[in-house]
Amino acid sequence: MTYADESVGGAMSENYIPELTQISLENENFGTYGKLNGAYTTSGVTFTMGGLVAQTSGVPINENLISNDTLNSNWESDNNYVPGVWAIGDVLNGEGYNQEFLIGSDKKFAGRSSYFKGHGNYDIFDYYTAIDRRYIDDDYMVWWGYEDKKLFEYAKTEITDLANEEEPFNFTMLTVDTHFTDGYLCNLCGDEYDDQYSNVMACSSKQVAEFVEWIQEQEFYENTTIVISGDHLTMDSDYLDVELLKDSKLYRKKILYGG
Repeated sequence: MTYADESVGGAMSENYIPELTQISLENENFGTYGKLNGAYTTSGVTFTMGGLVAQTSGVPINENLISNDTLNSNWESDNNYVPGVWAIGDVLNGEGYNQEFLIGSDKKFAGRSSYFKGHGNYDIFDYYTAIDRRYIDDDYMVWWGYEDKKLFEYAKTEITDLANEEEPFNFTMLTVDTHFTDGYLCNLCGDEYDDQYSNVMACSSKQVAEFVEWIQEQEFYENTTIVISGDHLTMDSDYLDVELLKDSKLYRKKILYGG
């Protein structure tokens, strides 16, 4: 929310995420009087897996105990990531939901596959799934795997297939173009602003809004809830003028949201 302008509760002189701002203000955003607002962060939720686990189970995790090492064999299993925790995936799985987790990178990174398979039996669609289905070439690699432009395309196909099943579904996807440092500038992005990260943020805002509009045009939308959330605070400290933010309400509340 930091990337919105000050008039709506952001920290910037210009609003780099106007589409997301409009979506937020027109729906539930926990703000008041036409202002954006977000959540306080606590220890154990300010990195990718910490955010994903906390948002789906309400439980913070210790980053020192649970490694982000992609090659850590402890997380190759599908059921040993925070065993005993009861997550929304477990609840929906018990209610007969089909569930899928879509990402444009390696599913094993930070134990994501283990967590989502072990807490809801999600189908996992990752970078290697796209290769296996011949959506991308074996040697295709940009940013963390493939860019969000492709992620949204694949999401439409996957959601359509899920909606055609008799069972209800929970589809969760993780975008990555806005990750630090400076984000990934795809061929959809413009050059309206002087720096890359601002253009990446503006591009992501447009892509998310277009994706939401697509969902709203589908037959299943009437009985669908959409949740949009950042996974953790921004880690691109070079981009933010910390001295400026120190005097702002946003900084004092510690709700500087990024990728």
